[in-house]
Amino acid sequence: MLNWFACSRKAMPICSEFLASNGDTCIGAFSTCIVIGGNMSTEDSITLEPRKYGKLGVVHCGVTREGFIAVAGDPRDIADGEEIIFDKAKVSASRKGSSYTFTRLG
Repeated sequence: MLNWFACSRKAMPICSEFLASNGDTCIGAFSTCIVIGGNMSTEDSITLEPRKYGKLGVVHCGVTREGFIAVAGDPRDIADGEEIIFDKAKVSASRKGSSYTFTRLG
């Protein structure tokens, strides 16, 4: 499946170059670059470091800073060695040092 993006005129050359390298398409002339539709992770888990984000299907997961994460907009502090279950998003998050693993639950 292709990703479709809406990009501002100012960002379009940069956006188009990046997207073309991934086989995607940049469309429109909007105020910001946004994903209109696209690939979702088919993985059951992702591992992130501080200041990184990713997606499990349609669920956004991120590590804002060391010891602070968010899943589907629900922010939480997480201690080293701790695991947190996000019931609404059906995702568990665990921390080992600076590695944060987000896993889909059934």
